[in-house]
Amino acid sequence: MASNKIYEGYSDQHMRAVIAYGKAADHKLYADSAHTVTMSAAVIEDAFKKGMLLVHDGTNFLRPVKFGSGKVTTVDGTTTIAGTEWSASATE
Repeated sequence: MASNKIYEGYSDQHMRAVIAYGKAADHKLYADSAHTVTMSAAVIEDAFKKGMLLVHDGTNFLRPVKFGSGKVTTVDGTTTIAGTEWSASATE
């Protein structure tokens, strides 16, 4: 069985990142640094799946490590990180 593929669209050509601005007060992602325009889950998911999403928390640019239920998880390096190993099959 072939794996699912995610293709960039014409509107993605030459785009390197989608910056989402995180607001600490409500933990929502915004399209602008003034925190006035919220981002939809569909836009966030699309950018995350394409590896293009960056979250700016007011100080740092963070790369999300998880997406689910319309939310992303970032790691700032100040907390303990628990990881899960995922292995590939020995055969196709």
